Amino acid sequence: MEHTPGPWTIRYRAAGASIIGTDEHGTLAKVQMHRSKTSNLTEMKANSRLIAAAPEMYDALKNALQALLRAGPHKWHREIAAARAALRDIA
Repeated sequence: MEHTPGPWTIRYRAAGASIIGTDEHGTLAKVQMHRSKTSNLTEMKANSRLIAAAPEMYDALKNALQALLRAGPHKWHREIAAARAALRDIA
């Protein structure tokens, strides 16, 4: 997977939020979220945190899949299938 690694930062502004992924060369990715009449600040902040956490969640899912495979694929077959499907959707 070639994605912008974490950590991503969140900058809140009155009109919305920016979720920014950087490396040693500067900004690599930026997601802009804008508040609208139908959205609220709580929802926008929750979505911002979810997007910012995506790189760490991706790594955690890969590690969890490896742990399930070591623990016994016969016992965790549904969870393994779900993790593989999620990782496939991301790639």
